[in-house]
Amino acid sequence: MEKYICRDMSYFVNWIIWKHLSNLYKSKKICSILNKRGDWLLNIDLEYKKGILFLRLNGVLNKTTSFILKDAMKRIVSGAGIKYLFINFENLCEIDKEGILTIIYSYNEYLKSSGMLMVCGYNDNVRINIEKTELKNYTLELKNEISAFNLVNI
Repeated sequence: MEKYICRDMSYFVNWIIWKHLSNLYKSKKICSILNKRGDWLLNIDLEYKKGILFLRLNGVLNKTTSFILKDAMKRIVSGAGIKYLFINFENLCEIDKEGILTIIYSYNEYLKSSGMLMVCGYNDNVRINIEKTELKNYTLELKNEISAFNLVNI
């Protein structure tokens, strides 16, 4: 097995994202799923900055689409050894119990021992569903994405 020495962690994480997801999702929007009419049901915008992986969710996170998030978390967070994950719900229209369980599962699987899961951008629909679950026990809610840099101090 070859070892890769990489001085720039950002380059390494972007390489992991490209390597693991480019074969799975052939569109310009790396992590997306379409409904029958061709509308985007879920789009995940990934960005790695200063040691934090930002996931910006757009659309609907439910039983039908949660496998995309689960797959991205499995391949990227565990593959690149991400310790700080930030999920932005600002453009998420809807989330159901299965979507919330996917986030909790991913936290327990990849971040529990040495990482931190931060969230922001709850709109009214999302907040109502999240408050009914135990997701708040696993996450740190921040005001915005900039707050994550202050918290992590990188």
